[in-house]
Amino acid sequence: AASQRRPLILDEAGQAAWLDPETPLHALQALLASEPAALRERVLANMVNDPKLNGPECLTPG
Repeated sequence: AASQRRPLILDEAGQAAWLDPETPLHALQALLASEPAALRERVLANMVNDPKLNGPECLTPG
C-alpha cells in the first residue's frame, strides 16, 4: 500500500522559513497547506529499497 506521506517541496523563501526556528507556527502550517507540486508517482522495482544499491537500475519499473 502506498504511504499517505507526500514530499514538501519549497522554494528558497519557504526553505528559509521552514528552517528558521523563529518562524511562527501559523506560517509553517501555511507551507504545509500549500498545493502539492506536480509530481508523478510510479512503481519501482524492489531493489530501490536496498541501501547498497545507488544507481540508475533502482529506477527500473516494478
